[in-house]
Amino acid sequence: MYQGRDLQPTSDIRSWIASVLEQHWLMSDSALNRVFPDSRKLSAQLINASTRHELT
Repeated sequence: MYQGRDLQPTSDIRSWIASVLEQHWLMSDSALNRVFPDSRKLSAQLINASTRHELT
């Protein structure tokens, strides 16, 4: 906290990243758990369905 002016984080950035990876790249829960073992996915729809990509 820089000179007491910074705000405390209100959410875990890993949850946001995991949700984007799941929704955009359609990553499985097991793959996400290997990357972010202690994080939860967000329930919000962050990615438009027309922009999704499948992993090959």
